[in-house]
Amino acid sequence: MEINQLRFFLASCEGASFAKAAEATGTSRQAVSNSVRSLESEMGVQLFERKHNQMRLTAEGERFARRAQRVISLVDDLYNEEADGRDELVLGLDSFVIGSMTDPFDSLIEYASAEGGCFVRVAQDPFESMKEMLLNGRRDLLILRSLSSSFDGCAAVPLRSAKLGLIVSGDDPLAARDALGIEDVRGRTLIVPNGSRQRYKAFFDALAAEGRGPKVSYVDNSAMALAAIKKTKGVGMTDFDGPPERTAIGGCFKIPFAGEAENVRDCAVYPLDSPKKDQITHFVRWLQDEARFLKWHPSVPIS
Repeated sequence: MEINQLRFFLASCEGASFAKAAEATGTSRQAVSNSVRSLESEMGVQLFERKHNQMRLTAEGERFARRAQRVISLVDDLYNEEADGRDELVLGLDSFVIGSMTDPFDSLIEYASAEGGCFVRVAQDPFESMKEMLLNGRRDLLILRSLSSSFDGCAAVPLRSAKLGLIVSGDDPLAARDALGIEDVRGRTLIVPNGSRQRYKAFFDALAAEGRGPKVSYVDNSAMALAAIKKTKGVGMTDFDGPPERTAIGGCFKIPFAGEAENVRDCAVYPLDSPKKDQITHFVRWLQDEARFLKWHPSVPIS
């Protein structure tokens, strides 16, 4: 159980809607829904009754909500005590990226205590809203994975590169290859989870400009992407958090692109005129230690 799960659950209680909870917490409806369902599975109880696009708390949900509110109140009190007297940085993370992390909060606590720096608070954001959140001052810096790694008026500091690749069905002739090129899948449909739509947009735009633009089909999540790849002989888009090598996954294979051109980067992005620029650059330098930053990105099936 994670604190964010409790926050999403309580926001869902207040609005009686995952959509309203997503708006209130600045994340996606899918992220809220997945979080609450995961909480229900972990607790072994049904927290909401869902009928005809409406939802209300079950008796178990009402009891859990009271306990969850007490936990959140204690955490907020602790947070306020720790943050008192320190500068605070609000770190925006792509909602898809944060879902693939093991526990970024341990690293942030380590930074705040060991470095004696400012207090860092994590916020989970949909990719498409991150630029607006940064430029209107609601976030001090972002960490995101993208080919397009900067916004106007902002600094983009590379943290590390990730190799792009493709996912093919295990019975596809291409599955025996150790590396692929985009030409190998000409005429195929690229299947991409909705959460990665913006992450690969720049790559697809570049291919279209070269006259190599593939047909792209978006699905709700990674599990659906894998199922569609196996059923339709489509091809999935992916990137590699670990070594870029051919890897079996769910009856399919992840295979890296050949060459060095097809990469995305993990970047820290912040406004050049930020009043917290000194604190931000100190934190970014701390993140640039590769061994430390690797804690943030375990390997995921389709990112």
